[in-house]
Amino acid sequence: MIFNIAHDKMREMTIPWLNDEGGIIELGCSDGNFAELLFKNNMRNYCGIDILKDKIDEAKKKLPKMGFFHCDITNNLFLLEEAKTFVSFQCLEHIENDLDILKSLNLGTNIIISVPNSPYKGHIRWFELEGWKKRFSPYIDFDYECVIQNPNKPQKRSFLFRGVKK
Repeated sequence: MIFNIAHDKMREMTIPWLNDEGGIIELGCSDGNFAELLFKNNMRNYCGIDILKDKIDEAKKKLPKMGFFHCDITNNLFLLEEAKTFVSFQCLEHIENDLDILKSLNLGTNIIISVPNSPYKGHIRWFELEGWKKRFSPYIDFDYECVIQNPNKPQKRSFLFRGVKK
């Protein structure tokens, strides 16, 4: 529970970095928690994508004025071509072809992602900070990174990155 609060604070921390000119695409939007935060901050040019239909249905009920789309992004990479800003919290570690997603973004796309350092149900990969940076650095010019520590389990951390598509 406390770690979820830390993740919520992390999402809130990203709001000053964002504007919705050109659109924000969130991969792994789940039930729309981040979209709700954007809506409260008057950012409505948004599309949330998730592979879980029940989560998309929840998000649509919660925020009918925001855009949500149910799909497997690995089969629909063209959806990312229009993104001015790409956001993904705790999602890329679940996707086999995560680098294809980053490759498909346009040069100059703003990117905000978070990823974990530990195994969990559905995680295909996990690394410490330097491992994630090495994996993503061919595609992202990083300008910010931070560590989010789980206060109950100090060995479990998440990493927040901000950058621009190379």
